[in-house]
Amino acid sequence: MGFLKKEKRTAVSVQTQGGYPPVLPVTAGERALYRALREQVPIIDAAIYKLVRLIGGFEVYCPEKHTENALRGFLKPCP
Repeated sequence: MGFLKKEKRTAVSVQTQGGYPPVLPVTAGERALYRALREQVPIIDAAIYKLVRLIGGFEVYCPEKHTENALRGFLKPCP
């Protein structure tokens, strides 16, 4: 009765931090677009809150302080 045995599956791991360069530079217009999307599409904001709840919070770091401040501003709760 070997046909009833389940196949063993291997675990998959995901690397969340890497030294990959950004694909495209983010301009001020794109940042405004992302902010507007987050404000107008509630599921985006809910997804960010869900991540915070699941992992207990997170902080973003970037070699460029201007970009880091922009990221932190984006991740602040929407009004």
